[in-house]
Formats: sequence, C-alpha cells, structure tokens
Amino acid sequence: MVGEIGAEADAPTILSDEGLASGSLPEGVHVGTEPPLSGDFGKRYREIEAALGAGGMGQVHQVRDERIGRRVAIKRMHPHVAVALRARFLREARVQGQLEHPSVVPVYDLGVDPEGVPFFSMKRVRGRTLERVLHDLANGDEDSVAKFPRTRLLGAFCTLCLALDFAHTRGVVHRDVKPANIMLGDFGEVYLLDWGIARVGDDAEGDPIDVPGTTGTRAGALMGTPGYMAPEQIADGTSVDPRTDVYALGAVLFEILALEPLHQGANAEQLLRSTLKGVDARPSTRERVNDLAPELDAVCVRATALDPDDRLASARELHAAVQKYLDGDRDLELRRAMADEHLRRATELVERVARGDGDDPEQRAAAMRALGSALALAPASGPAVMTALGKLLSSFPTSLPSDAREALAQRRLVPLRALLRASVAAYALWLLFMLWTFTLGVREPLLLIAASAPIAAGASWMLHQSRMDDPHRGVVLQIVLCFTSVAASSVIFGPLVLTTLLAVSNGVGLLLAVEPRRRALVYVATLASFAVPSILEWLGVGATRYAFSNGAMHILPLAVDLPEMATRLVLFTSAIAITLATAYFVSRFRDEQLAAEERLQVHMWHLERVFPAS
Repeated sequence: MVGEIGAEADAPTILSDEGLASGSLPEGVHVGTEPPLSGDFGKRYREIEAALGAGGMGQVHQVRDERIGRRVAIKRMHPHVAVALRARFLREARVQGQLEHPSVVPVYDLGVDPEGVPFFSMKRVRGRTLERVLHDLANGDEDSVAKFPRTRLLGAFCTLCLALDFAHTRGVVHRDVKPANIMLGDFGEVYLLDWGIARVGDDAEGDPIDVPGTTGTRAGALMGTPGYMAPEQIADGTSVDPRTDVYALGAVLFEILALEPLHQGANAEQLLRSTLKGVDARPSTRERVNDLAPELDAVCVRATALDPDDRLASARELHAAVQKYLDGDRDLELRRAMADEHLRRATELVERVARGDGDDPEQRAAAMRALGSALALAPASGPAVMTALGKLLSSFPTSLPSDAREALAQRRLVPLRALLRASVAAYALWLLFMLWTFTLGVREPLLLIAASAPIAAGASWMLHQSRMDDPHRGVVLQIVLCFTSVAASSVIFGPLVLTTLLAVSNGVGLLLAVEPRRRALVYVATLASFAVPSILEWLGVGATRYAFSNGAMHILPLAVDLPEMATRLVLFTSAIAITLATAYFVSRFRDEQLAAEERLQVHMWHLERVFPAS
C-alpha cells in the first residue's frame, strides 16, 4: 500500500457510548454488524489512480474524498469472493478502525457501495515495506544502506512492538506479522498493515476458513504466513495469544539482523516443517552477519522459542529488550564517532611526523594521546591504531622531548651518585696512602699535610655532591679539587712517577660522570695536573725532582725519604690500587650500560610482538 500523509477528518466510529463519553479507548474491540449502504459513494469518492494493491479479499485504490478534499485509500472487497469472507472483510475494517494507534492506519469510513460491495476508506500512506527494504539491503543497494542503517530499523521495530502491545491489551492478536505487512514512511512513520486475519478475543469469525482455489493469508486454510507463523499457530490455529505475535516479531527481528529469513525453504511445506522442528535463531550464525552484539542473539532466541512459555511474555518485553540494546548502542555509536575523529587526527599527525614536516615532541605527544583515546573509546579500532602507532615508533624524533630529556637526566643521576660515593671511598684510601708515606721517612711534614688537604677536601665535596638535587652543579669544583690533589701528590715521587697514573685514573672517572660539555675541562685539568709541575721544574721554579747521571734517573723527593723496601712496597701497592680503582669505575659504568641495553632490548622485543616484521 502506498500513499501520502493526509489530514485527519471526522469519520464514523463504532466505539461504545462509554468510550465516546470518557474520551478513552474501550477495553476491547467490537466486530459490529453489517454496515449501511453508502448512498453518495459515487459522489463522495472519485477514483484517481489504478489499484495500489490487491489481496485475497479485495483491492486498494487511491481516490479523492470530495467531501473532505483529500486523497484517501479505499479497500473494496472482490465481488466474486465467497459470502463467508464478507464478514471477515468487514471485521478487518472494524478492528483496524478501533485500534487508534499511530502505527495502525486509521479508518475513515465503512459502508457498502451501490453495487453491494463492502468497502472502507483509510488514510493514504507512503513509504516502503520492510520486505522491500530488507531485499534491497541484502542486495547491497547503496541508497537503502544509507537510508536504513541497522539502528533505524531496530528503532522502527521497537515502535512496531509497542503497536502490537497496544493491540494485545485490547484483545487483538494480529497473526500475520511479517516484513510485507510493515511499512516504513519517509518521515519516520511505522505502520502495521493488514488486520484481515486478526483474532479478537474468542471471536469465532477469526477461525480458519478453507476457500478452494485461493492463496495467501486471507483466504487459505492456515491463518498466517509460513516462516513467520508460530508453531502453535500451525498446529492449532485457534490456540493463539499475544505470544504468537511475539514469535512473528522475533522472526522479523532475525531478518532485520541477518538480512535473510529465519526459516529457509523452497515451499510452504518446508517452511512449516522448519518452524515446527525449530532452528538456531542466532543471527550471528548466518553468513552476512558481522559484529553483532550477543544480547541481540539472545533476544531473537527467546522471542522464537518453540514453547510459548519459554518466549518473552509480551511484545512490550521484546520492545524493552531491544530498546535497552539501542540505548547502549547509541552510546557505542557516539564512542565510535569520537574514536574515528581521534584516529583521523592521529593519522594526520603521524603522516606529518613520517614526512619530517615539523617533527617536534609536542606533535608526537599529541599523536600518541589521540591514538590512546581512539583505542580507549573503541577497542575495535585496535588494528588501525596499531598500524599508525607502528609507523610513529619506526620514525625517530630529531630532538629529544623535554619531558623525556628530564626523565633521562634524572635516570642518569642514579649511576652518577653511585660513582660519587665510590669516589669518596677511593679518596679515603688515597688519603690513607698519603698518610702511609710517612713510613718512608718525612722530610717536610707540613708539605705532606698540605698535599693531603685537597684530597680530604675532594672527598668531603664529593660526599656533599652525591646528596645534591643536581650533582652536576658542583662538577667544576670537583674537577679542580681532583686535579689539585693529583698535582699535590707530586711532592712524593715528582710529577712523572705515580702522578700520571693518578691523573689518568681521575680523568677516566670524571669523563664517565661529567656532561659532554665539561669534557674539555677534564682533558685540560688531567694534563695540567702533571704537566704544570713538570714545566715549572724545567723553568727552574721550585726544587728539581729528578736528576740524571750515567743513564740513570734519580728521584729527588721534597717531602719524604725513599728507603728501598718501603718505597718498592708503596709504589707496588699504589699501582695496584690505582689500577683496580680505574677498572672498578669503568666496570660500574659498563654494568649500567649493559643493563640499559638489556632494558632497551626487552622494549624492542615487546614492540616486535606488537608490530611483527612483514
């Protein structure tokens, strides 16, 4: 049935006096008696279009109601059908007319034309049947796919459920709910058509009537359409109640979700056999279905249970179940839309980073945040997020982000503080070594004490430095004290014996600890610690430390004597101590480096699991 939305007008009604007086609908629907002859039929209704549709009992035409001035649809009974169907035809008009609901096409007039053929006029509606919509969707029609998304069809289904619940509360069971009897208007309207075999309470006129040579639902022996009829409707056409319509609704819901009928068969007999036997009513098991919520599977199964006692008890319960899903699905759609927007922005940023177009830390951070938001909002976007993330991580930034630089600086303070504490212990041993030289025999005790002072000062400063928030702030003083201590130690064996080993040991330790910009200062201080005393000696400033004769070099110490055994022992033990101390410092830093490499390799292993090589 096609048509357009027209204005409402007063029309004859069969409501009880009680219903009219109270302004409310009656508790039940009354099938009434034979309608009167419409004497002005020809004057009032002027046919303007050929038949809009035809069924077993009648045809529908578009006419103009001259009295009201509008286009309406008129359904006239076929003159040749059996007399027994006349009562059913009139009954359809009265049932449809008394169900005053937005999803039931309103009836305006009921009567008998001058030829004695019953008719009733009704609102002309325009739209597409759900059967046609589902057919187009199954065939991938782009216009239908855009116009009828799943959420719209489920919303229309919920409206249909409430319309049937309204009918059920008034004692009417439709008995022929199927996509062909559901019309979707262009402006969101939903209509349930064809109330010709509706059962009204225990109305005997609703029982099956066998008419030889007729087909369809209105005149066949079975009251309903195979594939949508409930099992009890097939077994015993009189044993129906609202749960019978719930079964048909479940079959319609299945078809909306799966884009194919619940029951498959080449003929009515196969469809009826499938209905009585039962099938898997989960739409997710069908080939066309992707990403279907489990709760919709469960609703279809409960609505189409073979035993009426196992079904959802009413059309309203079915409505509530689907509406609950839709409420959550709207939130899901919103999250998906937000996730798509985050992913779109992240993809743009990643592309810019990959091109090197304005690669900066903030841009990378924004891309990471957008990817994280997309994944949090819609986990299903994981593959796209992983692809973008892999592209982002595979391109290294041209500069270290400020927060990463700060974190790295803080991480580097840990081994630096450990090195400073180790240096304090080494300087303490060095100080003990200076005191040990008193065993060599002291010539200038004050000079030896003065030479020990920068060593003690260096140990104290490094202990304090290890406790500072930023140990790098005291590095210049540390360098000065270290190499002053080295230079001062030359009062024992001169600037070229043992002093150079001390200079190298201190230089290695400092180079491992200081920032790159301080390395030049360490180089200069290391050389100066033994070069300056040597140059001063060559220039004749201060006492001569070395004398050469007959191919031999003689050490002329300033502060101590050099007895043979004690001197050998001091030189031997000091060489061992300096060698071990230098090796310890280098080993500690090498351990830190290996640990860092191991952590980096673990991170790389995880990334390779997430982004396997193609």
